[in-house]
Amino acid sequence: ISQITGIGDGNQLQAIYKDSRNNFWYGGTNGLIFTAPNAKSCLWYKMDDANFPISHNRIRCIYQDKDQNLWVATDGSLNRFDYRTRQFIHYNIVDSTRTRNANWAYSLFEDDKGRLWIATCLGGIFVVNKNKLISNTSGYYVAEQNFYKNAGKKGLSDNFINRILPDKQGNVWALTYNNGINKIDSRTNIVTKQVVATDAQNSLNGNASCLICDNEGYLWVGFQGGINRIDPKTNQSKLIKYDGFKESNVRVLTEENNHIWITTSDGTFVLDKKTLNIREVKIANKIFACSFYDKTSNEIYLGGTDGFVAFSPTITNNKNANTSVLLTALYVNDSRCIAGFHLSLEAPSAT
Repeated sequence: ISQITGIGDGNQLQAIYKDSRNNFWYGGTNGLIFTAPNAKSCLWYKMDDANFPISHNRIRCIYQDKDQNLWVATDGSLNRFDYRTRQFIHYNIVDSTRTRNANWAYSLFEDDKGRLWIATCLGGIFVVNKNKLISNTSGYYVAEQNFYKNAGKKGLSDNFINRILPDKQGNVWALTYNNGINKIDSRTNIVTKQVVATDAQNSLNGNASCLICDNEGYLWVGFQGGINRIDPKTNQSKLIKYDGFKESNVRVLTEENNHIWITTSDGTFVLDKKTLNIREVKIANKIFACSFYDKTSNEIYLGGTDGFVAFSPTITNNKNANTSVLLTALYVNDSRCIAGFHLSLEAPSAT
């Protein structure tokens, strides 16, 4: 990321996003980096920054709603970006009893009724009227609904929700931190725990690590050693294993046309959605924590510690199995070289 920012500050990327204005956003453990198209510089939003503040440096999710509002979920609740002022507006969300809050917001989406569903750590899921939230001027906004643990038929299996998304039938799926996957019927609000087998003996794994919904409506779940495909219409799941990552943790799933890209702790793989065949793709010897598929440029972005790689999915047609060298920084005589600066290669004085 130093090629973007021009400075040596690090950022372990957790979210990459390209908005409707072709701006790129890179969020991680050290704030949020904003780059506009053809811009020669960037903006770096950090907690307590005098000019470009954001509520917390740990960025969990970046999402643009149906009205092109950009929302950022952080460990300091929810933020909305004002494109006119280039500043963030911070929102504090609580339940009706004010005992639970969305202070640690992890994921969100907007449904067809104009409501934001916000997944949190410890607070469960908050459902808010988006327009009312935006127009709210008081210090706290009381959510219209809050799903949480131990609430009967409308209760979650856990209050720590890592990921939330809708399926094509209008149901809401929530990936908990260590207690499986919950399916919420948006008409009745009844919650059911989805059983997902993670090996041939049908043993269950409550520690699924990632969840996406593809264009055909299937849900894909990643866990330690494999992935699972769920049909939301029937709740039937199919276990997919591959020897290449049977001992690895599946960290990121990315849909690209007819493929699902699988990023693990030991490499990157691509799955054909029609045949379910999987093969390894040599990208870079790095561990990645987030991804973004840019349909316009047909490029996949994988983000990790202090940087990201971008490549075309057509790399799968490359028969050269050799891994390319990835140069992340260059130091000469203990000084870091920045593009555009004059470099002296004189040897240090012996005296």
